Amino acid sequence: MSAIYLGQYIGVSPTSRAIQWFTRSNRSHSAAFLPPVDGVFGDVIQAWRGGVTEDHWTERHRVGTMIDVYEFPCTPLQQSIFYASMRRKKEDAGYDFLGVLGFLTRRTEGKDNRWFCSESWYDSTLEAEIPLLDCRKAHLVSPAMLDLPLNKKWITRLVVTQERKDEHAKLVSLLGQAKE
Repeated sequence: MSAIYLGQYIGVSPTSRAIQWFTRSNRSHSAAFLPPVDGVFGDVIQAWRGGVTEDHWTERHRVGTMIDVYEFPCTPLQQSIFYASMRRKKEDAGYDFLGVLGFLTRRTEGKDNRWFCSESWYDSTLEAEIPLLDCRKAHLVSPAMLDLPLNKKWITRLVVTQERKDEHAKLVSLLGQAKE
């Protein structure tokens, strides 16, 4: 069986707190986790300030941020389409600050080639034809709404710590030296 993975963030920054307040949820961010290697999660693809990025799950997030990782079953073809769609969003994409208003006001449609976190994840599930919600408009999906599908399986809770950030930085440094 194949699967796609969703990280549901409980952030601690002022921006995270504002999103949590507006959505009446403890969720502040969503990201696509790449499948684990030997049971260990590494990189995520996420819409973030500056565009859609792919890097380690500890990058870009404050110490103390908690992430619940969920697994959604799918076919191998759906998995392939989902991750290809997430990666395609990285190409010249920006972050859709105005699109965030879409799930707050239910009026603002997202901009072409601009994404916010839950919108990019959900849009990729639509593209891969993975049925999760009745909503067919990704710009209306907030991080809190991604807790609704019943076909998810909770895998683990990760916490961004300074030690984990340091371990990752050390690994990146060692890999950089190995390339030289």
